[in-house]
Amino acid sequence: MPAGSARRGGGGVRRLVGALAVALLLAGCGGGGDPATGNRTVGVVAASATGTEDVDTRVPSPAGPPASGSGSGSGSGSVTLSPIDRAALEVTRAWLSYDTRVDHRPNDTARRLALPRLSPQLRAEVTGFDTAAAAAPDAQWQDWTRRHAWATVTVALGGDDHPPDTADTAWRQVAATITLHGDQQWTDTVQQTEFVRLASVQGAWLATRMTTSAGA
Repeated sequence: MPAGSARRGGGGVRRLVGALAVALLLAGCGGGGDPATGNRTVGVVAASATGTEDVDTRVPSPAGPPASGSGSGSGSGSVTLSPIDRAALEVTRAWLSYDTRVDHRPNDTARRLALPRLSPQLRAEVTGFDTAAAAAPDAQWQDWTRRHAWATVTVALGGDDHPPDTADTAWRQVAATITLHGDQQWTDTVQQTEFVRLASVQGAWLATRMTTSAGA
């Protein structure tokens, strides 16, 4: 084939590829939004193979570095969470987002971040905690403190083996992955489960009890 013919053929292919690319871009413009509101769902990803729902939780405590990316690390779709589910996930994230640079013990973290998500009774327990009379934090917390560690937390809904929801009471199981970041790029990861009891208080679902079960 003459050289001129080859050049003309190549130009046609490039024009075809360009047209296809434009068509694909136009087709994708309408995706990723909420049909009802036109807003994008931020931080929530598709349910995993284990039946849990992940939420972006890599929001460090105020003293930590800025967040980047998604805390779930899997997928880019979205799922709709009920108000109860979202309340359980958000209170667990706040409850466990430790920062030993500003918190002397875990109760300080709850007081600093979780109070708006707690029922009046649990809020009173947290704010009324007697630091002077309490035992010293455990060895793990003391080790984190020596390293000036702060946490990023990923949470996911656990199984459905909880009592049925009522109009004013609900239980949720939340699996939490706590990643500690300390001096000299030290890191540690802790897995645990929070059993969250929630109550409807003036139209908002608030935690009335937080029970921890350590994981592997």
